[in-house]
Amino acid sequence: MPQFDFYSFSVQIFWVLSSFIVYYFFVLNFFIKFFSEALKFQFKIFSFK
Repeated sequence: MPQFDFYSFSVQIFWVLSSFIVYYFFVLNFFIKFFSEALKFQFKIFSFK
């Protein structure tokens, strides 16, 4: 069965891990910064101090 072939299995693990790392840093750098800035701005506008 091809899914148990060590060569193709190792390649699949490599691509899954590398794509997860790229996706993680993409989310970390763009979405989290964007939402944190938006929340800071929203808190600044609606602050009742």
